Amino acid sequence: MLKPLVFALIVIHFTLSQAVASSSPIRFLTVNEPPASYLDEDDQIQGYVVDIVYSLAKRLNIEAKLEIVPEARALKTAYHNHNTMLFSFSRNAERDQKLNWIGPVLIKTWGLYGLKSNPQTYEKLADYPTIGVTKGDIRHEWLTQQGLSNLSVNSSHKLNIQLLVRKRISAIAYESTGLQIVANELDIDPSSFTLLRELKQQAVYIAMSKQFNNAEQWQQAFKDMQAEGELQQIATKWRQKIKQEHNINAQLNNGILMLK
Repeated sequence: MLKPLVFALIVIHFTLSQAVASSSPIRFLTVNEPPASYLDEDDQIQGYVVDIVYSLAKRLNIEAKLEIVPEARALKTAYHNHNTMLFSFSRNAERDQKLNWIGPVLIKTWGLYGLKSNPQTYEKLADYPTIGVTKGDIRHEWLTQQGLSNLSVNSSHKLNIQLLVRKRISAIAYESTGLQIVANELDIDPSSFTLLRELKQQAVYIAMSKQFNNAEQWQQAFKDMQAEGELQQIATKWRQKIKQEHNINAQLNNGILMLK
């Protein structure tokens, strides 16, 4: 008697869970990481990938209300909640298990950066006194997987840059374009920094929680943007904007921006 009852309860629970998921509004979460997404002078969310997400939502007649949150919180929210979209995030084995992916929007080259006035270089990453990383950032996860115990885990890339300038840490894991833009925001001369070593080149994606309404429609809308050339149009627009505003030479690769 118990087995049919247990089975019935499982079915009811699953059905209710699906009903809640289908009725939940979509949350659009992003992080403060220019030029993909950032707050402008009027506290409005702008960015290259922001434009892509707005275009995707428009194709599906959905009003996208974006939120900027810390990276670790964005991931936790998507892991444990239905109908959560987040951008821009790189893939790894853990994230592949917990997220689905809409498509790649950016290619970044990670680097280890230090002060030009004190360019300490070491043969091994483990030999650096302290490497600043941002909590939840893919570089934090990747360096942790290397078994490093010299990581200084902080709340933002901006804080890492400030700590580096104050010589509280010896290096930071970041990428050139973001470093230059955020340094300018902090009124710090970007030429104060130097690349100590390249770490890795990685694609960046728009992601969504495992249970997501009409996931296939979002993935198809992205493919349509690629096929129709809209993705490349947005990338070209932001390539010119980045050049004009920051004198940074981004490249195009298969219709998306590539930052070095």
